Amino acid sequence: YFYPLINLYFYPLINLYFYPLINLYFYPLINLYFYPLINLYFYPLINLYFYPLINLYFYPLINLYFYPLINLYFYPLINLYFYS
Repeated sequence: YFYPLINLYFYPLINLYFYPLINLYFYPLINLYFYPLINLYFYPLINLYFYPLINLYFYPLINLYFYPLINLYFYPLINLYFYS
C-alpha cells in the first residue's frame, strides 16, 4: 500500500541523479546478491510505472554490458511468476 507512493515521489529523482553512477560501479554485485529478492517483491510495480523512462535514458548502455547475464539467470523466474 505504501511502496507505490514512495516510488511515485522519490524514485524518479533518485534515478535521474544517482542511478547511472551506481549502475556502472555497483550494479553487477548488487544484482548477483540482492536483485532476485527485490524482483520477486517490488519489480512488477516499478516496471509498470518507471521502467519505460529508465530504459529510454540509461538502460541501453547497461543492457549491452550486464543485462544479458541477468536475463539468463533471473528473468525467466520473473516471467513465470508475474507475466504468465
